[in-house]
Amino acid sequence: MKKAFMGISVRNPFYSKKENILKAVNLTENFDEFLIFIVDYPYRLSLQAFNNLSEKEAEKIVLQEGSELKKFLVNTTKEFEKVR
Repeated sequence: MKKAFMGISVRNPFYSKKENILKAVNLTENFDEFLIFIVDYPYRLSLQAFNNLSEKEAEKIVLQEGSELKKFLVNTTKEFEKVR
């Protein structure tokens, strides 16, 4: 089974555009499965460093924004069976 995967940054505006996600899905037509990971440890560290937030405060923000991004991605890709 051939799998493709893409890591998505919470704050990168590229990934908040439906057409960009759909283009990525279409590029994986020769794969059996397309996995999307929402990752952003560097964003959490940036919030801590530049906004003077505690680790827990920064983590809370990143998890909330990540949940919103996940909902967007699920809604955008729900018609594609191979996307996880």
